[in-house]
Amino acid sequence: MNVGLIGAGAMGAPMARRLLAAGHALHVWARRPETVAPLVAAGAVAHPTAAAVGAAAAVVFTVVTAGRDVVAVTLGDTGLVHGLARGSVVVDCSTIDPDTARDVADRLAAHGIAFLDAPVSGGSPGAEAGTLSMMVGGDADALARVRPLLDVVAATIVHIGPSGAGQTAKACNQLVLTVAIAGIAEAMALAEASGVDLDAVVDVLSHGLSASRMLDVFGRKMAAGRFDAGVDVRLHHKDAQIVIDCAAAARAPVPAAALASQAYAALDGRSGRRRDSAAVLELLRDLRRADAD
Repeated sequence: MNVGLIGAGAMGAPMARRLLAAGHALHVWARRPETVAPLVAAGAVAHPTAAAVGAAAAVVFTVVTAGRDVVAVTLGDTGLVHGLARGSVVVDCSTIDPDTARDVADRLAAHGIAFLDAPVSGGSPGAEAGTLSMMVGGDADALARVRPLLDVVAATIVHIGPSGAGQTAKACNQLVLTVAIAGIAEAMALAEASGVDLDAVVDVLSHGLSASRMLDVFGRKMAAGRFDAGVDVRLHHKDAQIVIDCAAAARAPVPAAALASQAYAALDGRSGRRRDSAAVLELLRDLRRADAD
């Protein structure tokens, strides 16, 4: 079918390649044309605006950074709303706040367009392999209609509830993730300060109750000092703030998330914005050095 995709970044590009490989006609737009050039070379059709993508497709995936970006590409002057026909579906795989998701859903519904907030977890490797975990908020019938497309990019698809519920579930996911990264960094900082080999610590922890995918990925990165690839600190800082805002709205205490958020805010304010979140370990090293001085 004719499918649109807006946002050909670390997550959007591999999702687009899977849709192309599945035989769908893919229509794309991005703020930076060079990001969609490889997709065009693979068979996608580039359009000058998001509205033009909407006019060519019945279902459009959006994979952008922040809530304001979702609003712009869906409801802006050249947004999808100006091209999509009634009965179309927008599947937003971005990580944004639930309130924005609900607002966009309501405004698109006034035009007969369904909006699913469908953030994903699994990172770029999961997007490449089609093994993403997708948490969906919105109309169940709309989800049923587009599920064959979602199956191309995700192995686990769960309907959480009405609009905004998918983003609430993603906030819970990011709470676990950001707190875990901070905790692993503290464990590595303690081991290092105690003169213990970091690789050996990761090895033994990986076979005990603390074993986890997070430890396997981020513990290894920290032990090896690999801070230049992966998820940018700026994105986890954004996600941590979404967690804090959701918790405040729900009056839910999240003390560990609040402390982790401070670490990402501090690191984001430094030169490490484009570094992997494993660089939280470097922040702890600097604090230790400052304390020693």
